[in-house]
Amino acid sequence: MIHVATLRMVAPPGRRDEVLRALRWLAGPTRSRPGCIECRILQDLDDGDALVLVEEWTSAEALVRHLRSADYRRLLAVADLAAEPPEIHFDRVVERRGLELVAEIRGCGAPAGEASTREDSGARGDARCLKFRGGGRR
Repeated sequence: MIHVATLRMVAPPGRRDEVLRALRWLAGPTRSRPGCIECRILQDLDDGDALVLVEEWTSAEALVRHLRSADYRRLLAVADLAAEPPEIHFDRVVERRGLELVAEIRGCGAPAGEASTREDSGARGDARCLKFRGGGRR
């Protein structure tokens, strides 16, 4: 199970860059903590002053250790600078699937336990049937 911590905050007017620098500074040590899978900082395209920090953890224990850390206390201090109350939530992900699910649903692969009747289907959930080339080419 993956544990996800998300913080969304709106920087005060004129302080977005300062808040972003602080989040980047805190993301480095977070990424190196035991149990951290990923730590990303995102910008809300609808609100340029809104920043989102997403952390993924291997276990509840790893997340709890992080929440009790001095680095998280510093993160809360940065969140306290927000122009409006920050949004913080925690999620547990029990399953993660990728393009193979899209391929399966769109009929590129047979559902579990069934043989495919389409010539172009390939193996169950074979995402290659979606024919993504990558590199931004069309």
